[in-house]
Amino acid sequence: MTHYSEDLNLKPIVRRKFKRDSIENVNIGVIDLETFKNEKLNKDFVYAAGFHSNRNINNEPNIFYINNDLNSDEVILRLIDGILNERYTGITFLLSI
Repeated sequence: MTHYSEDLNLKPIVRRKFKRDSIENVNIGVIDLETFKNEKLNKDFVYAAGFHSNRNINNEPNIFYINNDLNSDEVILRLIDGILNERYTGITFLLSI
């Protein structure tokens, strides 16, 4: 046999419409912590921390770095103080790992 043909009656593929069962949440923010390990102390320290949401001024993230005035613990405290600002009431912050 060198040739075979058959008439087929195929049903077209119909795209199903899905019902959206969730509501988009625009009140989401993200927290990012950057760390380094102090080998002598066998401990991790935060050298930079930041957060961002749709309520940030000028759409810029809030970022804090260690420096002569801020150590690792103070960077985290500044981050927490910033997130607790009244502007971010109702925002759910997610930690970026």
